[in-house]
Amino acid sequence: MKAATALGWMTFALAAYAWVARPRLARWGATAEEMQLAYPGDELLPHPTYSTVRAITVAAPPAAIMPWLRQLGVDKGGFYSYDWLERLIGLPVHSADVVLPQFQQPQPGDVLQLGPMGGPRLARQPDAEHLVFFGRLVPGTENLWSFHLRPLSRMRTRLVAVSRFRYPPTIPNFLLWRGAVEPLHALMEARMLRGIRARAEHLAQQQRALAA
Repeated sequence: MKAATALGWMTFALAAYAWVARPRLARWGATAEEMQLAYPGDELLPHPTYSTVRAITVAAPPAAIMPWLRQLGVDKGGFYSYDWLERLIGLPVHSADVVLPQFQQPQPGDVLQLGPMGGPRLARQPDAEHLVFFGRLVPGTENLWSFHLRPLSRMRTRLVAVSRFRYPPTIPNFLLWRGAVEPLHALMEARMLRGIRARAEHLAQQQRALAA
């Protein structure tokens, strides 16, 4: 009886996650328009198994946001997320609170270091509004991670993070990605976007003060 009750609650929890929580996590902060847009880099992974578009409004111009994106990486400026959680799993992450000049000229082929396994590579020459990474982290899987800045006004910008994943449709992969990777990715990326927003808005304030 207890086992049947536990199984029932587990089934209910999984169904609630699949039908309610998962769709919201996959589009955290994004508008209906942003969910439908075609972004630079999407052509690299046209038929993903799993896809998310998350976004946040930043009270800063793209020039105050892009420096933080250029220095993403374990070995660079970190991920502006939950550093303590990343260190808990053995990653030496310390998110920077300043722009690091030595990482401001990324080149195609540069690795976005996610951990010991490496990470996706910069897929194209970055510009002022787009940064696109693509790679095969483990055999059989592909990952596109791209960032896009959509100016709303002189001092307001939409920061959009797009993730596309493709992995073999096996039951172990399904359980791993749905049960662990997707929720953790949503938690960390939402915190990362808020972390970038705080840093970019502070940088924009500093730039305005210097120009005054």
